[in-house]
Amino acid sequence: MNNEKEEKKQSKKGKWKSAWFLVPGLVVILLVGIITPNTAPVLEDIPKRLSFEPQVAEAAVETPDEEAEPEEEDREIILAKGDTDLRLRNDGLSEIITTVASGTELTVLSVDGDWIRVEAGGVEGWVYKGSAEGLVSEEPEEEKAYKPKKVTIFTSRRMQMSPGDPITLSSVLEGFEDCAAIKYQWECDKGDGFKPVDGGSGETYTFPASVESLSWGWHLRVFYK
Repeated sequence: MNNEKEEKKQSKKGKWKSAWFLVPGLVVILLVGIITPNTAPVLEDIPKRLSFEPQVAEAAVETPDEEAEPEEEDREIILAKGDTDLRLRNDGLSEIITTVASGTELTVLSVDGDWIRVEAGGVEGWVYKGSAEGLVSEEPEEEKAYKPKKVTIFTSRRMQMSPGDPITLSSVLEGFEDCAAIKYQWECDKGDGFKPVDGGSGETYTFPASVESLSWGWHLRVFYK
């Protein structure tokens, strides 16, 4: 009997010992199986992020070109020929922003046909090409032998006007040098089409400013022979 009890005890102890050895082994295997797949990608991503950040910082730093000159220094300078109006748009009927004195330096910003966008004293505006001199991009004299007939009209309307202020219309004629006689007729559109204006047969035409007149359209018809 005693031997049987001893064998049972030894058997139980052996079983418990086997159980304790198996359970920790099982726990380790499970932990390794769970932790390893989730941990490895994170560790692999770290050096990628560390090596990527300096590249971004380095790419954001631009080395200035010491040989490049500021754009302002390349801009052309022309001179106002007589008192010159700077207009809001490249149109003779556009409002006058300011008027500069003869000989004022004008910085050329761009050129659009007969109009030059300039800057003077911090103010930007458009001037008619005939109002300035010294533009390098002008056509050579030999190419100006033939001038097509062209009429450009201008208004003295300014950005701010009071009712009753006089507004004078004038014009510049090109290509009419060989004409023996020239006659003018100003036409106005008050919303019903252009019609001849009474008393508007001179080189200029003046009318009072008003809410209505500021919205009128104007034409100049030139007769010549």
